[in-house]
Amino acid sequence: MFENSIFAFLIIAAGAGATFAFETQGEPQTQIVSAQTKASTEPELVGGFSQEQDGIEVTIEKIDQQDDHTTLLLGLSNHQYDLDQDSIFTRATLDGRPSQSFTLLSNAAGGHHVEAEVVFEKTTEGIFVITPAEGITFTFEALW
Repeated sequence: MFENSIFAFLIIAAGAGATFAFETQGEPQTQIVSAQTKASTEPELVGGFSQEQDGIEVTIEKIDQQDDHTTLLLGLSNHQYDLDQDSIFTRATLDGRPSQSFTLLSNAAGGHHVEAEVVFEKTTEGIFVITPAEGITFTFEALW
């Protein structure tokens, strides 16, 4: 009889533990889904030099200073807009000055995931502004 009591106790304890484990795992999944469906109208800071707005993420992956120019290595990603259009990079500004040139380094089909180097007149201050889609502008401050 004592052995049956221990066995019954172990079954009850295992059931209670499993119930607790499944309940605590369910909460973060609900929060993740809520965060993914949240609509934004203002750029949201994702990382050090990364912002997300309306499903587009823009990341400044590297800032390279040369003698006569500043180059920004950018990553643009989304699932709605074509981000490989020349005008996105030619209209970009750094410290109020337009880009001098740009090079697309990688481009997934449809322009949804793009990596580009954008070259500007040399500067060590100012704000970087890029507009990847009409009405969606990203402003990066405090780059240095």
